[in-house]
Amino acid sequence: MGIRARRHYRITWRDAIRGHDAAMRDGGLQGILSADAIASALARPYHGYHRSIHQKAVALVHGVV
Repeated sequence: MGIRARRHYRITWRDAIRGHDAAMRDGGLQGILSADAIASALARPYHGYHRSIHQKAVALVHGVV
């Protein structure tokens, strides 16, 4: 039997909206400028190129910022 790889947690749209809502408590503009850009940033770490959780985190932050 082969070793089964552990899957990393996949950040969801709901997670992103909760993070946005939490950030808005400290101020900022309400609303989302581009839902497509957010969806793209959330999907980027999981397209298969980034293997480690560290690489996924960097890809996610790069996509969001």
